[in-house]
Amino acid sequence: MISGVYKITQKDTGKVYIGSSWAIPSRWMAHLSALNSGKHDSTELQKDVSQYGITSLSFEILELIPLGEDNLLSQREIVWTQVHKALYQCYNHPNMPRKFYGKKGCSICGKKHYAKGLCQNHYRGQRSE
Repeated sequence: MISGVYKITQKDTGKVYIGSSWAIPSRWMAHLSALNSGKHDSTELQKDVSQYGITSLSFEILELIPLGEDNLLSQREIVWTQVHKALYQCYNHPNMPRKFYGKKGCSICGKKHYAKGLCQNHYRGQRSE
């Protein structure tokens, strides 16, 4: 299994999407499947793929992370997202380092959650800790 941080670049606009996974090839295939079916979580990326086509994307592994290093994977994704936000336009949500996780809701309010089982608002409150 290949785990780490990856980047999807939309070649016509130069915008990038930063993500991480414990199974990068499978995650890339999931992105492609969602984009091909018009159901990607990133509506901006979906819009650009609809306009320019799926072949307008490139995929690159930015950093390999050893399996089982959960905190390191999350930290490195945040770092890579911050670096890319400083250099490029990103599809990633401006206040969140990661996309929605899982299908369960926030452990506090039940809304879709991003990280650590919390929604965007509750996660933001914990990020300052």
